[in-house]
Amino acid sequence: MYGEMSLLLAVAATLLCAFLVAQVFSQQAAGKDSRYPVPGRWYYLKKIFYYLLIQLTPRNKPTYAVLREKERRGDRTGPLTTADLEKPQTLIPGEEQAIDSVYFTGVSENDKSFIITRVARRPKKQSEVWVLLRLEGVGDFQHSAHPDTILDSDAEDGWNAGGLKLECLDPFKTWRISFAGVLRKAPFQSQDSKAEAVQVTFSLLWTAESGVCDFDYDLSAIATAHAMALEEMSINFFKGLRSRKESSRYEQWGSHDADLVIGGQEKKMRLFGVHTHSYGARNWADFHRYAMILMHFETGECAHLDLISIPTFLKHYTIGYVLFPDGSKSAIDSSDAHLSTIAEDKDFKNHYVFNFTAGGKQYSVCASLDAKTSPLIHNSKPSVAETYECPATFTLAPGHKGWGIVELYYKNKD
Repeated sequence: MYGEMSLLLAVAATLLCAFLVAQVFSQQAAGKDSRYPVPGRWYYLKKIFYYLLIQLTPRNKPTYAVLREKERRGDRTGPLTTADLEKPQTLIPGEEQAIDSVYFTGVSENDKSFIITRVARRPKKQSEVWVLLRLEGVGDFQHSAHPDTILDSDAEDGWNAGGLKLECLDPFKTWRISFAGVLRKAPFQSQDSKAEAVQVTFSLLWTAESGVCDFDYDLSAIATAHAMALEEMSINFFKGLRSRKESSRYEQWGSHDADLVIGGQEKKMRLFGVHTHSYGARNWADFHRYAMILMHFETGECAHLDLISIPTFLKHYTIGYVLFPDGSKSAIDSSDAHLSTIAEDKDFKNHYVFNFTAGGKQYSVCASLDAKTSPLIHNSKPSVAETYECPATFTLAPGHKGWGIVELYYKNKD
């Protein structure tokens, strides 16, 4: 009798599991006709499943967090060290979208001055180069090739193209950013054909003032599971996850001591911003949109909030982190910020209010920016998208000041 009862219970449990699986896989993502999905009927069940899947997935990728943990244990085996990550990485052989990118922002806390620099090594001796500069009371300056960014480069083993050179002096401690060449002086996004060509040289010494965030291991499994649970659960979805081209990324914040000579006039500045190194593969055409919000507050906290839409992967992915003055960090688990309300379709506003949680603490932020007077660059050649680099000021409740950059990406419409 007990054997028959156990058999009946086993059959019932099997049928129940089969029913639930069938329901989950047959459930269409709610709001599928819109650009961004919303939670559907089986959202919570899927979120738990994906969270457990993420937590149980082995983490063997040799990125900063893994290598740093090995070094702390005194384990010096293996071909890579953390210091090696600050060197140019080998581009993936045969990968047309291979990339090795270093990006710096520097924003003044005293006025509206800023510098943004980037060199992304690409195959075929090409690089993506960004040089964007605003000096309060002097003017706006950008690379003479902008808004185009793809330039030829003979320096295959370093971040050096278009007069811009980025070099690591001491891994995770100091970098030098230098430029020598002609910049175009005119208000950003100006169509003035009489823009002035100005000889500019600058040298920035960037010094780290925070810990490091490894995007492979330090971001929130809760936030990732949420984004996955919004999607339709299907075989194609899992195939898409498995076929994603791998890339790695880490970030650190610090200060710039800047020496500039513009048209023969010398100027010194002190700026603060992020250093990002990303490498692997990146196809700009994969993105529909993203908003990258980089914030540094007078409390000493540095925060990065990303809202990303990749239609073939995750249509609305919210991730980020907070780095604290003592070197500790917390991942952003959730946020009410949404691409549909942040300059969707280039409907720019001057103020945006949003909240996010990290380490059990809620952050309430008001961002002030002016995208219409900010730098605009094109991604890829021919261009597949436009990116606005918007200097911003922030207010962190109850009233702490903040500074940073809001980067807004828009794929070109077909």
